Amino acid sequence: MTTPLQTKHGSNARGGSDRGATAVEYALIVAGVALVLVGGLQALGGVIGSVFDNQASALAAQEIPPTPTPTPTPTPTPTQTTGSVAKKGSSTISVLSGVTGAVLTGATIACEPSGSSSITWNANGSITYTAPNKSGTTVIRFTNVLNGVTRRATLTLTIA
Repeated sequence: MTTPLQTKHGSNARGGSDRGATAVEYALIVAGVALVLVGGLQALGGVIGSVFDNQASALAAQEIPPTPTPTPTPTPTPTQTTGSVAKKGSSTISVLSGVTGAVLTGATIACEPSGSSSITWNANGSITYTAPNKSGTTVIRFTNVLNGVTRRATLTLTIA
């Protein structure tokens, strides 16, 4: 049904069209929304910018220490791996001289001429060995630890 000012084809009594009026109304609404968005973003932009500036200034004021260069861990390497001992004699052999902080552990006699012998490891990085009363070769195996690094080594002694 049509109103008295409107005809069947969407024209009003003055002979114009209603379609153009609604397009203008939509354009005005879109323009109004755009103005509100632009105004709001400009107002928030200043606040957000100042928040980032404050954070950047706070970070710049902090002193960040340089990253330390790691100190290489020395490897506990035996300084003497061979030697000689007289029969029934006692000898102190420095197996870790010059390696500060290394700890000798687990020194054992792997093989030797038959007889009575003894071995002691000392805090200064040496091993004291008392030889049996027979000639031959004695092999002493030991481990040493320095800063968590464990090394195994062999000391071969000639008993004469």
